[in-house]
Amino acid sequence: MATKNILISLVGTTPQVVTETIWQLKEERNIKISKVFIITTMLGKNIIFKGDTNRNIPSLKDKLIEMQKYGYDIGLGEDDIFVIKTLAGKEVEDLSTKEENELAANFILDTTRKIMSQYEDSSIYMSIAGGRKSMSALAAITMTLLGRQKDHILHVLVSPEEIEKKGYFYPPEDPEKKMKISLFEVPFICLGEKYNNLIRDTDTFIDVVNSIKNCFVLDESASEDDYVTLTESNSRAIKDILIKLENIAREGIARSILFVGESGTGKELFAKYFFSLYKKYNKDRHNIPYNTIVISNYENNEDILNSELFGHKKGAFTDALKDREGLIELSNNGILFIDEIGKANELIQNKLLRVVEYKKFRPVGSNTEQDADVFFIFAMREDPETKLIEDLRNRINITFVVPPLRDRKEDLKMLIKHFAKKIYKSLLEKGKIPPEQKLEVSFDAIYNSLYEYDWPGNVRELKKTIENMFSFRDENEMKLTKLPQDFIEKLKHQVESKKRVKLDEKSDLLEKLEALFGYKIDLDKGIRLKEIRDDFQKLLCTWIYNNYKDDGNLNLYDIAKSVGVSPNTFRKYIKKGKK
Repeated sequence: MATKNILISLVGTTPQVVTETIWQLKEERNIKISKVFIITTMLGKNIIFKGDTNRNIPSLKDKLIEMQKYGYDIGLGEDDIFVIKTLAGKEVEDLSTKEENELAANFILDTTRKIMSQYEDSSIYMSIAGGRKSMSALAAITMTLLGRQKDHILHVLVSPEEIEKKGYFYPPEDPEKKMKISLFEVPFICLGEKYNNLIRDTDTFIDVVNSIKNCFVLDESASEDDYVTLTESNSRAIKDILIKLENIAREGIARSILFVGESGTGKELFAKYFFSLYKKYNKDRHNIPYNTIVISNYENNEDILNSELFGHKKGAFTDALKDREGLIELSNNGILFIDEIGKANELIQNKLLRVVEYKKFRPVGSNTEQDADVFFIFAMREDPETKLIEDLRNRINITFVVPPLRDRKEDLKMLIKHFAKKIYKSLLEKGKIPPEQKLEVSFDAIYNSLYEYDWPGNVRELKKTIENMFSFRDENEMKLTKLPQDFIEKLKHQVESKKRVKLDEKSDLLEKLEALFGYKIDLDKGIRLKEIRDDFQKLLCTWIYNNYKDDGNLNLYDIAKSVGVSPNTFRKYIKKGKK
């Protein structure tokens, strides 16, 4: 469309916010608004069309017409005004209850989304003021959820008392009567550009928040350029997993896999890598869906989790305002990655089990089953708080145990180089460092300490440590030679803990030996290993004889050999044991 700048204005009882925004954008920033949409209540709508004589406010429509003589040619039709409505279609008079604010949240999101869809090539300016604080807050959050880099949130800064006294809609020509009006551009995170594909037409405000929150957590850990941390691994365990994943993707027989591993080992990276293999061996299929969900994001929100996975029918529960597809339906003929599956309750796991085995599911509030051919990738940590029901575990085709970093330290140098290069490249692209500063990683200075550490946070912790090392580098150089102080403290604590464990283990062993042999072992006098060995052999020979002497197949020579003594010594020990 030819329209370039669209204004969406949230109007409570001060429609001046519309004309003030239009005037200020043009006069101060040379930005001309081409089209205006208003989201308001029934109370605001009446003021827009009729004005408010008690507060000396004329109608907004009249003032927009008046502004034409100053070069602001903007019309406003009834179709451009969206009044917040109840589910029954009744216009909401004002926002004064929790229920009315929930309606407003969904309405503002839905209306903004439709306008953005209609004017995809345009920049959206969302104008808010302080009159109805909940509307302003909801509008700002809506723009955060849906907004793109080219969109803006503007807060009108002006004294309502002055406006109401003088009846001004925009600064008049008379300089002496001008009041100070300014626009504050609200900085916000534009999530819409990245996560737009997650948002469904039927999503409510809460649905959108949960969907983006879910993927926002996942996006922190894995990206395609990290695949080299798997493909260039020297770990036998990692190589075996990659070979098997390739076979599964190529053969197309298995329909579910499970990754088990500690936090930070890269389970999600394996899932994304498998998706790349899946697409490689299914080139005849276009737009293969890949969806993700982290179960732990929905703790104490089992109803929302149920709806997110299986979808729901309108009226299935209080907030079910429309029918909504779940992730299983959206992942049909594709992949659904479910992280922290062990955090799901038995009801959810049993419902997933049915989809895995029979490819059928039932949306919340529906009496009819639907088909869904989904490849499931599950991931979980093996800890006391994690539980996967046996029936679901048995129906998952293949389980992979992802090794912790402490068990694949042969990959340490490769991982350090990869993350260092990745961070260096990011700093270059953002202009944070000059191109002449070349990256240099000094393994002589840091490697021994990094290798000695056991990395309880695994690859994710290593990545954060490398990021912190960039902060400790010399400002005019790109040499990574200094370890972060918090890492040094953690390593020191870990080394001391290992020493304590070894002492505790030694003490425990001595207690057991003393109880076994019936005498005190004095470490200060040294341990006579030959005496301990002889005493142990005596006890073992006596025990074997007493328990198997009535066995007709007892072979004295074989038993003596297995214990490590001669047959004569065995007889000698038995005689002593009988005394």
